Amino acid sequence: MSKQKNVTPDTLENGYDKKFKYSICLNSDGVVEDYIHWCENNCTGKWGWWYETTKEWETHWDSSGNKAYMSFGRKKEATAFWFANCNMIYDTDYGKN
Repeated sequence: MSKQKNVTPDTLENGYDKKFKYSICLNSDGVVEDYIHWCENNCTGKWGWWYETTKEWETHWDSSGNKAYMSFGRKKEATAFWFANCNMIYDTDYGKN
């Protein structure tokens, strides 16, 4: 496990349930650790991840219908994330059944 570099009050605003101007659908119901590490190592602006949830999540904690998103405060970082990870984002069976 790697530690986040340069921890400041601003970096504490990053992470789970953070939604910024530029969001990327991950084509999945979860966020893999590799995405978080990528952001820790490559982002200087704000970033986070959030979910669109279903009623099943609210009542039975079934995440299979949820949609996960990575979100960025800077367009350049959102674009860089997309190009660095697009193969992994679309190498999935999510939503194909």
